[in-house]
Amino acid sequence: MTIKNIYLFIAGIAILALSSCSTPYSISTSNPKMLSAWTVTSIQTEGEVAGLDIPAPVFDDATINCLSTSNWSLSDGGSGTYYIKGADSSCIGGGRKISWEIVNLSKSAHYFQFYRFMAPKGILADRFTLYIMQISFLDKNSMVLKYPIKYHDKTGSLVFTFTKGKS
Repeated sequence: MTIKNIYLFIAGIAILALSSCSTPYSISTSNPKMLSAWTVTSIQTEGEVAGLDIPAPVFDDATINCLSTSNWSLSDGGSGTYYIKGADSSCIGGGRKISWEIVNLSKSAHYFQFYRFMAPKGILADRFTLYIMQISFLDKNSMVLKYPIKYHDKTGSLVFTFTKGKS
C-alpha cells in the first residue's frame, strides 16, 4: 500500500465518521419500539418533589394512583388511546383518545407530546393543551418518560415506567 493510498483510506474513514455524527439519532412516531400497547407499571417522583404525596391531577385528568396502572396504545401515524380502569372512586374510568408525536431537539433530547381530543365527561379534551414528557429510556419492552411538575413551589418530575403489553 502506497502512502497516497493510506492517506485516501484515512480520509475515507474520517468522512464516514463525520457523516455519521452529522445525522442525529432520532425517535419518530413510526418507530417500532414506540408502536405498541403499554402498561404503566410505576410512577415515581424525583427532584424536590421526591417522596411527596401529590394528590393533584396529572395531565388535567387523573391522580398518580389512577394513572399507575393505565393502559396506553400508540399507533402508527400518531393516533392512540390511554385507558384508566377507574379502580377507586376518585378515578374517572374509561378511554381517552390522543394524538401524539415525538419531538427531537438534539441527539439526546427526545420528547413525547400528546393532546387529548376525546375523553369521558368532565375531562379536558382539546387540541390546544399539550402534555410533554422527556423520553429517558426506550427499548423493545420498556419505556421511561419524565413529566416535569411543580407542586407547592417545589419542582421535579413524575417518572412513568411503561412495559409492553396490557395488564
